[in-house]
Amino acid sequence: MENKKRLLTNKKFLLVTGLTVISLSFFFVQLHNQKQENASQQALAVAANENDFKEIISRYSDTKSVPQALFKLAQLQSKHDPKAAQSTYRELLTHFPQHPLAPQAAYRNLEHLFHTHSTHVIETGQRFLVTYKNSHLKPLVMLMLAQAHQRNNEIQSARILLEDILIFHPQGSWSEKANQLLKQLK
Repeated sequence: MENKKRLLTNKKFLLVTGLTVISLSFFFVQLHNQKQENASQQALAVAANENDFKEIISRYSDTKSVPQALFKLAQLQSKHDPKAAQSTYRELLTHFPQHPLAPQAAYRNLEHLFHTHSTHVIETGQRFLVTYKNSHLKPLVMLMLAQAHQRNNEIQSARILLEDILIFHPQGSWSEKANQLLKQLK
């Protein structure tokens, strides 16, 4: 009987010890993650150049600061290396497609394609309109697509997009631009 009590006591002790170790492990992991988040936010607040943002992306790869660091890195790269910027925007879109900066990154990527007369601009723009259908950038993308269609002598497609801008997005400078382009198409 005494052995059974001792065995039961040992089992209870082991169970309590195990639960304590698991709880402490969880606590320390959470504490470490919170410290990483705080450090990444501080680093992001003082980052000023490409190397700073690359360091954040590398050192704090599992934090919420990475999408912002990628976006800011791409903005800096766009001034001197548009291809690198485009690659960085694509990295943001690949790894963080639901992040609030994703529509902006997709738009910047589309802008690059448009200005370089890429053959992928129409396909990429159409994908933007489907993926980010509620984005405030939608009328600008529609305008860019209309201009790309116009470049390709796809006048009817350009006209449809421009008319849709006037119908569904009548407010803003894009509607004035859509009106001007429609007049040129006639």
